[in-house]
Amino acid sequence: NLHLNALTPAIELRQVDLETAPLHGPFVVVLANLTGGLLIRHVRTLLGLAAPDGILTVSGLEAVEADDVREAFAVEGWDQDLRLDEESWTGMAFTSNPIRSITR
Repeated sequence: NLHLNALTPAIELRQVDLETAPLHGPFVVVLANLTGGLLIRHVRTLLGLAAPDGILTVSGLEAVEADDVREAFAVEGWDQDLRLDEESWTGMAFTSNPIRSITR
């Protein structure tokens, strides 16, 4: 789809291992398709990739994990802006809350 829509110069997609790959940000948009446990374990790594005014979109988690994932991001000063559930799966989008980020 990126190629068909002539977006390849503007968008870079990477599949990486969060524990071993050298990662460099910040990025305006970060997408993570991970389990809830991995999202919680790597919340700071993921947020370190996102620009302060960026958006982090996650998927691949089960609906029963969503509240714990939301809380992990909230503790780091990021607000859940969107949650979509389909059957037992959940996708969520987060943005930084500058006031909460400063006070933590």
